[in-house]
Amino acid sequence: MRGARGNLHEAGDLLNADRRARRRYWLLILALLAPAVVLPLWVPLYDRADPELFGFPFFFWFQMAMIGVAVVLTSLALLVAAKVTRLDRVAHGLAPEPPEQR
Repeated sequence: MRGARGNLHEAGDLLNADRRARRRYWLLILALLAPAVVLPLWVPLYDRADPELFGFPFFFWFQMAMIGVAVVLTSLALLVAAKVTRLDRVAHGLAPEPPEQR
């Protein structure tokens, strides 16, 4: 019995380690998405006309640049979320990818 408990304890440690790893991934996703939400809402950061870029005031070109930054960060967050979803499925005893539906 003692050996079986030891194996269960080790399995529990592995599951907890997986949970910690998945939590780190979700924190990474949050860190990737936060600038795309926070920076556009922080208007005093870009509420000025100078410097200009191709005749556009900073206010406008900063917002346009934020669109590109948001796309890149959101794409990276999606890739990390797909990986964490596969890890979650495996941790719960499922196949890494869901079966195809007909």
